[in-house]
Amino acid sequence: MRARELANKSEIREQVYAFRAGNESVWRNVVEHNSSWLYALSIRLLWNSNDAEEAVQECFLRAFRQRRQLKNFERLRSWLRKICIRVCLRNRRKNKGVSLDEAEEFLAPVDKTSPDRRATTREETEKVLQGLAKLSPRQRSCLILAVFEGLSMKEVADLLGWSTANVKVRSFRSRKKLETLLLKLI
Repeated sequence: MRARELANKSEIREQVYAFRAGNESVWRNVVEHNSSWLYALSIRLLWNSNDAEEAVQECFLRAFRQRRQLKNFERLRSWLRKICIRVCLRNRRKNKGVSLDEAEEFLAPVDKTSPDRRATTREETEKVLQGLAKLSPRQRSCLILAVFEGLSMKEVADLLGWSTANVKVRSFRSRKKLETLLLKLI
């Protein structure tokens, strides 16, 4: 191995030890670098900003308690994602809806250059939200993880505790149902 690779592995090893030991500065960095995307993920699954904030806090609390389970610091992001999704699925409450402002945090960004484009995108966002709201929580979770998070069917299956075949079927049916709902909304 080259000296640079050895130094990099040594640095990663030190980060793992510091993380697992609960080093305050390492934890502060972990929280700072992961809070926003964990919040976006939580709001996609829970559809409520207060619930999403609570889920992120609980995710970090569980991560701190389970920090000794993390063997590879390079897998931190996927480890946190798995904890967050499990927290959200366990704590999911009845769909309370989500405002457009909150929805824009995780749907397509608005084109700031054209007022017409902004209005069209906002209308499209409303329609997608109306369609997503009509899906069952399981269908919505499956679709959000596969589409918005870009996870593979196997990763979704692992996170939700379903078979890969079940995820494929639910994903297909969710997409078709959303497509049908969106056609009715047009």
